[in-house]
Amino acid sequence: MKVEKLIEFIASGFYTGFLPHAPGTWGSLAAILISFILGYYFPDESGIFFIVLTFAVFTIGLFVSEKAAFESGEKDPSWIVIDEFAGVFIIFCFVPAAIFYLAAGFILFRFFDIFKPWPLNIIQNLRGGWGIMLDDLLAGVYSVAILLLLNRSISI
Repeated sequence: MKVEKLIEFIASGFYTGFLPHAPGTWGSLAAILISFILGYYFPDESGIFFIVLTFAVFTIGLFVSEKAAFESGEKDPSWIVIDEFAGVFIIFCFVPAAIFYLAAGFILFRFFDIFKPWPLNIIQNLRGGWGIMLDDLLAGVYSVAILLLLNRSISI
């Protein structure tokens, strides 16, 4: 596999970014599916897996998203969804990958990723891979904060 194709494969979230209509949603759903599998098969160790996975995906994502964006000539092409993977995975560093959290995490993450409240709307303007990756990582952090508040207030 050529390096350019490998970068495209990773940056597009295993090509989920090329699915029609709302590529970010498809990428987020793929990350939710991976989260479900990890949470199901490794429930006791999943927090550690997600910490390592988030760090690895974010680090690799910085490189591949910048390279893919440069090659495409666009600042943040919609088909690059590796950032959605990092944003979803960070949620499950802090909450279990159980059905409620998977569903609520997906909805909250998509909300924050689409509407980009402050400072996400500013961070997305950073150059290169940092702007592509960091706003989604923080959308995941916002989602975690809401989930932890919900958990604390209604004892989920």
